Amino acid sequence: MHFLTICNRLSLFYCLFLLFIASTQCRQQPHVNPSAWYHALRSKIQSAADLSADTTHFEYLADSMFSHRVFIREGRIFREEWYEKTGKLQGLSLFTFDGRFEWRCEICPDGSTGYEGVLFKNKFYGPCSWWYCNGQMRQHGFRYANREVGLWRRWDENGALVDAIDRGNGHLMDSLQYIFHLQH
Repeated sequence: MHFLTICNRLSLFYCLFLLFIASTQCRQQPHVNPSAWYHALRSKIQSAADLSADTTHFEYLADSMFSHRVFIREGRIFREEWYEKTGKLQGLSLFTFDGRFEWRCEICPDGSTGYEGVLFKNKFYGPCSWWYCNGQMRQHGFRYANREVGLWRRWDENGALVDAIDRGNGHLMDSLQYIFHLQH
């Protein structure tokens, strides 16, 4: 009888242990709004990019209309800039300190933003936005590993909606949660 009592207690212990393990493994990350995540990450990256560089490197790219400037702090690239031959800034990449995330921006001739989005491991994730150089939104949607996900909208230069197309892959929007939690 004593042997059965011990077995029952061990069974109860193992069942409770397995339930505990299962509950911790199945616990989901809290839901993150993709736009809120994007703006928080962008702000964090831009703040880090305002710090001074230990070293800068400037090069003219062979057979190219562009020159390239790299800013390095503590051995890591934290900012890259691309200039056209006239010296106007055409593009900008800012990186998190660990280099995992990159915020990329293309710049119109008047200095306004033409495009912006976030990369993780050289692939775009989250919201991506394009503007006409007059400041009107041109296109907006979400990406997951460069794939268009969910609803994508396009506007004309006057701001009128041209179309809104659901690109599908909605299940990937839920997978964005994993990428969002990597920034912490």
